[in-house]
This record gives sequence, C-alpha cells and structure tokens, in this order.
Amino acid sequence: MIRLSFIFILTVLLNIWGTAQIPDSISLDSIQPQDTVPRVRISKDSLSSRVDYGARDSMVFDNEKKLIHLYGEAYVNYQSLKLKANYIVVNIDSNLAIAEAGRDTNNNIIGVPEFIDGEQKFNAMKMRYNFKNKKGIVYEALTQEGDIYVRGARTKYISEGDATTGEDHIFNRNAIFTTCNLPEPHYGIRSGKQKVIPNRLVVTGPSVVEIHGVPTPLVMPFAFFPLLKGKRSGLIFPRDYEYSDRWGFGLRELGYYFPISDYVDLRVLGDIYFSGTWGITARSTYTQRYKYRGSLEIAYSDRVQEFPENYRKQHQRSFKIVWNHRQDKKANPFYTFSSNVNFQLNRFDQLNRNDANSALNNTLKSSIKFTRYFPDKPFTFTSSLRHTQNQNTGEINVAFPNLLFNVRQINPFQRKEAIGDPKWYENIGMSYSLEAENNYNTQDSLFLKDINASNLDYGVKHSLNISSNYTILKYLQFRTSVRFNEFWHFRQRTKRLDPTLILDTLSTDTAANGAVVAEVDSIFGRVLTDTIQKFTPFHDLSLSAGFSTKLFGTLRFKGWLRGIRHVITPSVSFNYSPNYRNENWNYWKTVSTSTRPSEDEMEEYSIFLPNIIGSPNVGEQQLSINYSFDNNFQAKIFSKSDSTEKNIKLLDNVSVSGNYNYAREELKWSMINISTYTKLFGGLTDVRVGARLDPYAVEYDENGNAERINSFAFDETGDLLRFDRADLNLTTRFTIGQLGKIVNGLLGKGGGEPVGDTPPLPTTPVDPVSLGPGEIQAPPAAKEAQGESLFDLFSNFSISHSIRFALTTNVNGDTVQINNHYMELSGALRLTPNWSVGFTRVGYNFKQEAITYPDLSFTRDLHCWQLTFSWQPVYGTYSLFIGVKPGSLDFLKVPYRRNNVDTFFN
Repeated sequence: MIRLSFIFILTVLLNIWGTAQIPDSISLDSIQPQDTVPRVRISKDSLSSRVDYGARDSMVFDNEKKLIHLYGEAYVNYQSLKLKANYIVVNIDSNLAIAEAGRDTNNNIIGVPEFIDGEQKFNAMKMRYNFKNKKGIVYEALTQEGDIYVRGARTKYISEGDATTGEDHIFNRNAIFTTCNLPEPHYGIRSGKQKVIPNRLVVTGPSVVEIHGVPTPLVMPFAFFPLLKGKRSGLIFPRDYEYSDRWGFGLRELGYYFPISDYVDLRVLGDIYFSGTWGITARSTYTQRYKYRGSLEIAYSDRVQEFPENYRKQHQRSFKIVWNHRQDKKANPFYTFSSNVNFQLNRFDQLNRNDANSALNNTLKSSIKFTRYFPDKPFTFTSSLRHTQNQNTGEINVAFPNLLFNVRQINPFQRKEAIGDPKWYENIGMSYSLEAENNYNTQDSLFLKDINASNLDYGVKHSLNISSNYTILKYLQFRTSVRFNEFWHFRQRTKRLDPTLILDTLSTDTAANGAVVAEVDSIFGRVLTDTIQKFTPFHDLSLSAGFSTKLFGTLRFKGWLRGIRHVITPSVSFNYSPNYRNENWNYWKTVSTSTRPSEDEMEEYSIFLPNIIGSPNVGEQQLSINYSFDNNFQAKIFSKSDSTEKNIKLLDNVSVSGNYNYAREELKWSMINISTYTKLFGGLTDVRVGARLDPYAVEYDENGNAERINSFAFDETGDLLRFDRADLNLTTRFTIGQLGKIVNGLLGKGGGEPVGDTPPLPTTPVDPVSLGPGEIQAPPAAKEAQGESLFDLFSNFSISHSIRFALTTNVNGDTVQINNHYMELSGALRLTPNWSVGFTRVGYNFKQEAITYPDLSFTRDLHCWQLTFSWQPVYGTYSLFIGVKPGSLDFLKVPYRRNNVDTFFN
C-alpha cells in the first residue's frame, strides 16, 4: 500500500513557482537574521485539510495532466468524506475525483463506488465529486436514510459548511423511494424530482406508487417524508382502512405523536367512521432510569349501529384504562409502588377486537400497591386497591382504600445481651396488625353512580398474636399461641315485630250459585329488619397449644431401586374459642315472629351484618383437639449412565387431618381429610388428590340428600369409616420441544434437563388489530428445512389439558362425575421459510361438548411486505391484511376484515 499526501505535492509545486528566489550574487553574510520565519505563499485553491489516498494494486502519476490513477480497492479520505471504488482518478488542479466500478475475470461487477460523508452513504456505478466546492454527481445512486432507500438515475450531491455545522442536500431525478433493499425493489414511490436533506426531510414532486415496476392509481401531487432521528412530534398514519357493514367506511388509529420529554411520550389515536362511530385512545409510556418505568392507556369508544328497517341508531359506548407501573429495585429501599390496572366498561376489548384473548377474557383484575418500610423498626405500612370484574354478569367489585399496618414479631422480654442460657420467657413473641378495608360492589352500568353508605362494605380489624416455641426432649416442638382480634363495624342490624294484621288471599273459587268463595289467610304481624349506622365492635379470642415432631423410616434394596424413604410429621394441638351465641357477649338477639302467643316462635339473629372484615363465628364453643399427619415419600434410583444415585419424589405431602370437638353435644368427630400432590413426567403433569372419610353414618331424606347422624358408621354398616367424597385433578401443560427432551432422555439420547413447571406460550401470528400502530407481526425466524425432525417442526406448540373427577356417594350408590375437562392447543407452524400458520387457544371442552374460541392465522413473508389472514370461526370474524413491514412506509397497506358486529351470530 502506497500512501502520499496532496498537501505534500501542493507544497512542492508552490515552492517551484510561488516562492521568492534568493539571488546568487548575495553572500550569505549579507543575510540579516530575522526574528520571524519567512511566510510561504499558499494558493487560495488549496485544500484546508489533509487528503489521504491509496490503492491495493497500483497507483499511477500523470505529471503532465496532473492526474493520479488509483487501481484496485482505491480510496480517498478527506475530512469526514470517504470515497472507495475499484478505480479512482484524482485531478490535482480541479480537486475533482471520479470513481467507477470494475469487472473481474468472470465479467462480474466489483468495487462498486461507495461515498460516505459522516452518516450519509451512497452506492453507485459512477461518481464525480469535487473536494473544494463539495459538490458531486452520482449516476444510478443508492442512498440510505434509516430504513429508507432512495434510488436515483442521476443524483446531485451538495455539502455546505463543515462536517459539524454544514447541511447536505441531495437532488434526485427519476428516483424511487422505498424500504426494500433489493436491486429491483418490490415497491416504491416514484417521482421525477426529489430533494433529500439527510436526517431531516425528503420532499418530492408529483409521485406515484409502483408495485413491481407497475404504476398504480395511487398518485400524490407532492409529499413530505420526515427523516428526523430521535423523538419528534408528527402525524401517525392510520393503521387500518376498514369498511364495516354496520359502521361504514372508517380509519383506525389515525393520530399524533407528542414527545413530551426525554422520559415521557404520548400517542393520541382516533377511530372515525362515516356512520358516526368514533373512538379515541391516549397511550403514554414513561421511564426514569434506576427509578421506575410504566405505561398508561385510556380509551373511549362510541360504536353506532343503524338498523335498516327503521333507520334508528343504537350507541354502544365503552371505556378502558390500562396502567402498568414498576419501580426499580434500586430506586428506594424504604418504599415500593406498583400498579397493574385493567379496567373496562361495557366489554371494551370484546366490542372492539376479535382476537381470542380479548374474546375469552371474561374476568378482569387490577391492583395498586404502596408499601412503606421503616428502617431499624419492625413496622410496615401498606395501602392498596384491588379490583375484580366479571364481564359476563357485569359485576364490579372495588376494594379501596385498603390499609394495613403491621408490626413484625418482636420478643419484648429478650435480653439485649445474651449471657448464659435463655430464659423460657425470652422466647415469647408478639406481633400486631391493623387492617382497614372498604368494598364497593355494583354493576358496570351503575359504576360511580350509586355510591352511598348502603352499598359500601367497610370495617377495621385489630389482631394481636402472642406465641412461643420450645424444644422438649430434643425431638418435640411445643408451640403455644394466643390470638385476640377486635373487629369494628359501623352498621348494626335490628329486627322488630310489626303487629299489623295482614289478610292474604290464598285462592278464589266459584260456588254453584255463582258466588265467589275466597280462601283468606291472616298474618298476625311480620318481622321487619332495619339497618342503623352505629359503631359496633366485637371480639374474637382463640387459644392454641400443640406438639409436633418428625419421624424417619428407610427401606434399602439392591438393584436399580436402592431405597425408599418415608418422612412423617405428626402434629397434635389443643384449640379453644368461646361460644359467641352466649348472651353475655350480646352479639345475638331474639325477636318475636307473631302477635298470637300460640304461634309466636322466637327468632335468633346476629346484630352484625356480613362484612368484608369479618363477622362473629356462628358456630358453637370450640374445645377441640386437632391432629394431622404429613407424609413424604422418596425413592433412591441408581443410574447406570453416570453411576450415580438420584432422589425422586414419589408422593409429596400426603396429609391426613381432622379434629375432635369436646364441646359439641353430637358429632364430635369431624370428617377425616386426605390430600396429596405430586408431579409426573418430569414435572409436566400436576396431580392433586383429595378424599373425605366420615366416622359417622348418614340418613337420606326424600330428595336423596345425605345428613350426618350421631351414630358411628361401624355400628350401622360395620365399616370403620364411611367414604364420603374423592376428587382427582390432573393438569398437564407442555410444549412439543419439552416432550422431545423427555423422549430423548428415555431413549438414552440425552435429556435429563429440567423442563419447568410452566412452559412459556409460543409467539404466534395474531390479528393485526391487536398490534400497535403500523405494526405487522413478523413470523418466527426461519429454519432450514433440511435436518429438522418432527419435534423441531412443532417444538413451540403448547398443549394444555385439564380434567377433574369427583367420586361421591348418594342413596343410589357411588357416582363418578367429570366436573371439568378441556384441552387447548397454541403454537406456530412454519410450513416453508415464508409461510407460517398460527393457532391460538384452539381447544375443545368435553364437558360442554363444544369447541372454544379458536383463533387461526396464516402469514406469508413477502420480503418487504407481509400478508396475514386471521380467522375466528366461532363468531365468523376474519381479517385479511397485506402491507409493508413496520417502518417509515408502513402506511402502505390494504386491510379487509369482518368485525364481530358484522357477523350473523350477534
């Protein structure tokens, strides 16, 4: 590589003809010393900076014509300008460089000229550029601005100012504007004249949209395309152009973007239809590094339907707010704030969207939570809001404000400096909590319209817990606790007898003589219930003391099964709570039901209304002994592949529990509850089993309903325990890829990797209406078809299956019921490198004998375009969508869909 410098050559030339010569007759002694260096005159046409150039193959100097020829990977660098090509010729006098491509021995084009000015880049077959006036002409140029490619037959490039303050201008003739990077683009906007200001703006004259070189009727008299980088205010093109039978022609999500600051932005989007239907959505995202990030969406929709028979219009108004906020863990160690809000009125998503998740999501939940921690203190304060909503029934439940002040367990009698063995009283711990809740329950049509004291459910609860834990005889754990609760109600129920005589006509008949005979019943008074606003507290006390320990049993074997281990955790506790029906508590009262003494039956009632914070226990006094036995079974398996022993869980937490209540007069023994839980097939299947055994016999009434009697089952039937009920719940969820790992592991080809409890759902193509503005979901990354196995092809398919059995007894014997049974499939299948099929929640409910709401999609990758067809066969909705992939020109699209309001099922 040979490197020379323009400035060196220019300096030599200037010294030849531009520098003053010293006469030979003047002696050196006559030259007077000077304090300054003699000035060298430099031509005004010289360049201001160093020019570097070179070539790989050869470099030829033509001194007569003052030309420099550079061959093979030639380059010229000047300031921020860089020129590369197979061949470059430089004219020293005119500061002009001409670059051209070349051909190799196989006649292939090589060394296509490339011009780079800062972030501006050109590729063309031939270029001419003047380093002095910074003007150039490019033939068959390709210019890239972000994701936009500009191809011009003849391009003039002008650079003004220096590299930092100057502004470049590019003038094109017969140019095409596209995001397709192929030499012959699939589409583009063709115009006779274009002006490009890099990183700012593109201005075109009359333009026409071309597809595969064929002009379309889409003509624009002029156009402006912003090229600004970073956040800028600007118009958002409509995402969809739609025609609906009921809504008419309309535009979806036409809007404007506002970059409020470096941390907050705002999109205001609107839907408008010719029939009067409209909607507006405001979406904002915000972030503060190391502090928080979140998003907020507020939407309102007014869907207007006109009935042809009478031309009357019906309005369907809906509302939606979605707010997600996450605080960074590094923001503050003393408080946290988070929100996950999804609130809708009048089924917003189901009315405006067709995808499966929107159509099937009938339960909405929200939560907002603030927690404050106090350093070096055992205090925690939490304030929260909860929201649940059933879109089928329209019921809305909002719990706000919910306050919780908690004092973690402290040991008030513990010494500050432990010297010697601790005393028994030092192990006594105390904890306290204050909980205040308010609950508002209403219908979505009455939300915030019917708020009053009668439909608000509120209360306060204080809890004090004193506990201690001791080890006795090395192996026994002895626990005691005293729990005291105080509940504050602010309403009270009273009942009174209204002595008014009421005559009630039971039936009428006509006698033989035509007279009307009526049967009349007399009601001597009725019980009326009143609710008064009054502070009404009540107390709840419970005592508990119990023992627990662990017992281990092991059986050892030879062969692949090396042993079985059984761990039993028995627990016995004594529990006491008083009878709150006792008149000393004054929680229960009685009222007469009739003014006639012979028919008067005293009715007992509680003065406390059902409350979210809790109500007095309606049961009798508790003086019970509770027992439980928790069991775990493990096996040790010898693996020949790596000569190691592995522990495998057989049954996890087999629990047997019950109690004996000494205070009861009858039925002192409770039912015996048995439950267990385990995982099968590497954790893919959850198995839950529960059963109830009753020591007492039952009697059946005329309707076949069973009622426990105070007689042991052994005395009636000879069975020690009577079987009452059993439940079996199997839930399986896995991907085909996980199943392949298990199969390979069983065949000895690998595997053994943990597959996890909850495999992630695959990403599948969805209805474009559920995407953001201008977005088209791209298919998964393509794989080479060769060498793919069947597991690889379907590896991202997710299959979920759930079935629940119930075995019950009745007068006719044992009955097996299937309470729930369904199967769902989700996934994406790539048929070819460009074709893919998506399945979202395609399933069948065996209990209801009906399919669920399948959402099918077909996607075709068209390089710079994409075709997506989604279909929901249950409602008959579909969407056909072809458009440019997401980018600066994604407003070029052709959507066609049938919404849920246009189907025959509504």
